Amino acid sequence: MSIVVDQLSAVIGAGGALLGVFLTGSFALLKGRQDNSEKERDRVEQRRLVQREARRDAYLRFLSIYHEADKKIVALWKTRPDASDAQQVKPEVLEAIDAAEAVREAATEVALEGPAEARTAAYDLYRVVLRSATNLAALNVDHAGSEQLMFQLGDGFNNEWELERHTVHRSFISVASKVVGGEAPGLM
Repeated sequence: MSIVVDQLSAVIGAGGALLGVFLTGSFALLKGRQDNSEKERDRVEQRRLVQREARRDAYLRFLSIYHEADKKIVALWKTRPDASDAQQVKPEVLEAIDAAEAVREAATEVALEGPAEARTAAYDLYRVVLRSATNLAALNVDHAGSEQLMFQLGDGFNNEWELERHTVHRSFISVASKVVGGEAPGLM
């Protein structure tokens, strides 16, 4: 009988050891899965933060370039048309048009960073800046030799052009703020 008890004790001991190994392995597996899940969440959050930072940088570059173009347009409003040849375009007009093209290049960077709402707002602002610059170029040619300042020659359109530019500018800032703040779609 003692042999049976010894064998039974050995079987129970071996079963307990196997159960212990199984439970330890199961807990280790669950812990490993939990750690892996946490690491994946951390990686996703890190990618989201990097993407948000890249977008923020692109939006800041875009706004900086826009502000330079805006300064050139505002300064151009305060000048007189070229007094010489009606076909001659003054350097300030060319600078405003070049500044508008720089806004287009920066809008392309915004488009690459996304999301679609920011791309649309950036290109809308570019189009308004370009329209302002080309309208001023036309005023310069149409009123060559005038003693009036450009803002006096716009026949009331200058206020509409300025208002449109500032409205679209505010719209871009609103979209960019939402994206950078994490409220916009397109973030992981």
